[in-house]
Amino acid sequence: MKSNKTATGKTAKKSPQTASRYQTVRVFRETGEKLADRIEYYKTRYVEIPVYSSIAFIADLGAAPRQSIETLADDGKALLADLRKDARRKADGYVKDGRKFYRRARKNPRKALDGLVTDSRKLFDDFGAEARERVEDLVQGGRELVETLEKDGRLVADRLRTSGKKAIKSFAA
Repeated sequence: MKSNKTATGKTAKKSPQTASRYQTVRVFRETGEKLADRIEYYKTRYVEIPVYSSIAFIADLGAAPRQSIETLADDGKALLADLRKDARRKADGYVKDGRKFYRRARKNPRKALDGLVTDSRKLFDDFGAEARERVEDLVQGGRELVETLEKDGRLVADRLRTSGKKAIKSFAA
């Protein structure tokens, strides 16, 4: 026989705060894993590989110094040859662009010069904005330096006031 009472089971709902808390924990874990991977990458690339290659180079240098130095010289020659090729490629690009500009200028000088002026304005605007940012950074760095020097000066003055002759002797040493 069934009773007339109905089940009043309430379903437990997650509050938004609980869901948010779990999401925050999940994000922290994912971020931590990403940071751990990034740190491992940097450690391998910028610490372990250079150290081990330096150790190997020193061992090779001790075993066969002439051969090690010749290898370095050959690598340097190859690097210079690559730089020369890149410089040649760059110069060829400038010549090619100059020829294009000359052809356009012969056909319609006014339009070519207007385009040149427009490009120059954009270049100088970008240069000015970058220069302003650098000057602002330089000024901020100067302010921080002055504030640091003032703070250090105050610390020295306080130390002199509190310690007296002992502090002067320690500065002289």
